[in-house]
Amino acid sequence: QTKKFVIGEYQVGRITGKPILTLGHPALTPTGQVAKVISTGIDLSRLDELINISKLPPGIHLNIFDHNGTVFFRYPDAASFAGKKMPHTLLVKTVLAEKEGIIETLGLDGVTRLYGFTSFGDANGGVFVAVGLPLEVAFARVDAVTFHHLLWLMAVSGFVLLLAWVG
Repeated sequence: QTKKFVIGEYQVGRITGKPILTLGHPALTPTGQVAKVISTGIDLSRLDELINISKLPPGIHLNIFDHNGTVFFRYPDAASFAGKKMPHTLLVKTVLAEKEGIIETLGLDGVTRLYGFTSFGDANGGVFVAVGLPLEVAFARVDAVTFHHLLWLMAVSGFVLLLAWVG
């Protein structure tokens, strides 16, 4: 209908029994009519292998889901979430409404995380990716730099006070 690239719904392959995501792109005639549709399926179980190879930092959560909130992939614990509705309602509502941004919210495990999210695919459907970092991990560098700056500020202030007292 759209004559554009489309991302399908979550499916389980009839032959392989594995979760897949179908992609389709029309081949148009010179008059703009659809002559053929080129389609392929992405084996979503391969994502788990790729993520495990990449060695993500501890505490990180990766969520990939569709416009219905159906989970394509979740790290960690991909097997128990794939094909089900994403249970994290505030995150899903925010991602679906805003399409791209950052939100601080409680994760499913009770840990507050900073989630960055974006979407790809068409405006009506598409796929959404949300990556969550625990606040301690997200702000560790900033906290360390701020702590060191405060130490230097206290040391300089103490030295100035000492000079003023002696003077």
